[in-house]
Amino acid sequence: MEALIYALNIILPVSYITVTIMYGLFFFRSDRTSSKYMSKLLTGTVTIHLIILVLRGYKFGYFPSADIFEMSSVLAFMRLNLERRGSCSIRAPASRI
Repeated sequence: MEALIYALNIILPVSYITVTIMYGLFFFRSDRTSSKYMSKLLTGTVTIHLIILVLRGYKFGYFPSADIFEMSSVLAFMRLNLERRGSCSIRAPASRI
């Protein structure tokens, strides 16, 4: 199990970098190839991240929020869950003219 956690910890940042590049290509160049795969890759990356948190919790016997990095991940997943349910949304501040 430690080998799997180690391997996923290597794959995860590479995957996030790839997603960031794909979204950048889509937003700045309207790249069609990026638009086909970016959502699927982001979903896969978030799934890998969730798997890592679950495996670490199972392996070490605690909820994965012991340090600031793990807690940031947990808070990000909570925010994502609220976004998907529609309970919370990111909005631009109203302009003050």
